Amino acid sequence: MKWGISILGTSTRLRCETEGSIDCRSLSFDVMQLPVREYSSAIRHDPCLALAYSNRGNAHRVKGQLEEAIADFDRALAINPSLAAAFNNRGLARRLKGDVKGAIADYGRAIELQPRYAAAYNNRGNAYRDRGLTEEALVDFNRAIEHNPVFAPAYNNRGEAKQELGDLEGAMADYDTALKLNSRLWQALNNRGVLRALRGDTAGALDDFDRAISENPAYATAYMNRGLVLATKNRKAKAERDP
Repeated sequence: MKWGISILGTSTRLRCETEGSIDCRSLSFDVMQLPVREYSSAIRHDPCLALAYSNRGNAHRVKGQLEEAIADFDRALAINPSLAAAFNNRGLARRLKGDVKGAIADYGRAIELQPRYAAAYNNRGNAYRDRGLTEEALVDFNRAIEHNPVFAPAYNNRGEAKQELGDLEGAMADYDTALKLNSRLWQALNNRGVLRALRGDTAGALDDFDRAISENPAYATAYMNRGLVLATKNRKAKAERDP
C-alpha cells in the first residue's frame, strides 16, 4: 500500500511503500524463479501434492494471473486444509485483487494454524493499513518482529505505521533497523528518504532515493520522491538568490 505525506504546504506528496511477504518454505531455494510448467509437471505426477499447487499459485501471482493463483491455492487447501502457507499466499493474491476483507480472513486462518507465523502477521498488518486500521496493523507488525526479530520487511512496515501515528523517532529507528538487516531493501530506503526530507535533511533524503533507485531502477515512487525533493531544493535556492 502507498500513502502520501504533504510537504512544504504544496499539493505534491512524497510517497511511502510497504513490503509484503510470501511463503514458499516447502523448497529451500527461490521457487518464484521456477516456471509454472515445472509445478504443472509435479501435479501431473501427483495430483494430490498440495505444496505443488500452492507454489504454482505463487508463480501465477508473480505473473499477475490472480484468478489462476487463487484457483491453485483453493486446490491446495482442498487437499490439505491445514496448509498455513497456502492461506497466507492466497491472502496476498486476494489483497492484490482488492479483496482486503478476504485477505485478512486468510491471514487470520494462517495464524490460527501456525501462531508464530511472522509473514502472516506482517501481511495482515499491511491489509489492516489498507482499511485505515493503523493501530491494529502496528500490533501485527510487533508480533511479526517478536516471532522473527530479523524480519526486515516487518520493521519497514512498522516504521510506516509509526510514522502514520506520529511517532517519527520510532519510525526512523525501524527504517534504520530494516536497512541494517537488509541494506538493499529499496522500500525502506525510500521510506527513510521521505522521513529525512520531512525533517529537513535534503542531502540524506536524496542519498536514500538514489540508493533505492540503484537497487531497483524501475522504482517509480523513488524517482517521483527524488524529483519532489530536488524541486523543493531548487525553489529554496532561487528564493535565497532572489529575496
